[in-house]
Amino acid sequence: MIKFTKLIMVFSLLLSLPLSALNAAHHELGNGVQSNAPFSIQAQMCKLNEGVTIAQYDKLIEKYIKWSKKNDVETFFARQTPLFTHDTFNISSKYDFVEFLAAPFEKQGKGWDLWLGTKEGQKLNEEWQSLATCHVKMGSANFVYANEKALNKGNTRYAQWNWCSVRDGRKAEELIAFHKNVSDSMAGNTDAIGWLTFVPQLGGAHVPEFAHVMLYPDVESVMKNGKRLAEGGWKRLREYETEYANCSGSMLMIENVMNRP
Repeated sequence: MIKFTKLIMVFSLLLSLPLSALNAAHHELGNGVQSNAPFSIQAQMCKLNEGVTIAQYDKLIEKYIKWSKKNDVETFFARQTPLFTHDTFNISSKYDFVEFLAAPFEKQGKGWDLWLGTKEGQKLNEEWQSLATCHVKMGSANFVYANEKALNKGNTRYAQWNWCSVRDGRKAEELIAFHKNVSDSMAGNTDAIGWLTFVPQLGGAHVPEFAHVMLYPDVESVMKNGKRLAEGGWKRLREYETEYANCSGSMLMIENVMNRP
C-alpha cells in the first residue's frame, strides 16, 4: 500500500505542452484519446471494505465495463498498486490501490450523468460503495512523450510518479519549454514508453501542483533509466529540481490494464 493522498489529482497546468519525439506515425491511443492532445482522467483511491476480497471487487469492475460498453461510455481502465513507495515504518498507506479511467472529456461527463441518473447506474454505484471506500478525483492529462506502439500493447507496465510544484519566480511556460527540450532528445534514447504531466482539476486542493508520470514496460527498463541518471543524467535533473520545480522524488507503481477500448 502507499500514501496515495499525493497520488491522484489530475493534470491541467501543463496542457498546452506540445508533444514531440513520437515513435509512431499517428497519435491514436484508442477510445478517442490522442497522445498529442489533453484528455480526461478519473482517478479513484480505494480501500476494500472489511471482509471484501479483490476477487469480489473485480466482479463489480467487470459489470461496470460491460455497462460502459452498452452505454457508449467505455473508458481505458487501469489499476496501480505500489512497488517502491515513500512509506516508512512510521508512515502507513491509507489506500489499497488507485484506479484510473481515461476518456475524452465529453464521454467522461456523459458516463457520470448515466451513472448518477439511471436506475442501472445507481444500482452499480450502490454495489461499488458496498465493496470499497473510494475517493474520486477528476482532471486531465497530457503526454510529453509517447511511444504509441508500445503503449497500445501489453497489460502490465510500471508507472514512476514524481509530484512537483512550480518554484517561486518561475512560470508554467518556462517549465513547458524545459520539458519540450527534454522530450526532443528522448526518441531512441530512452527506455520509457510514455511521459505524462498530471495536474489537479476537481478534488485536488491538498496536493502539489502537478506530477510527472513515466511509463515503462518492465522494471529492467526502469533500472536502465536509473543507470543513465547515475552516469550523468542527474545534472539535468538537478538543474530542473533546483531552478524550476520542487519535487518529492520518484516512487514506482505496478500498473495493470483492466480494459482497453
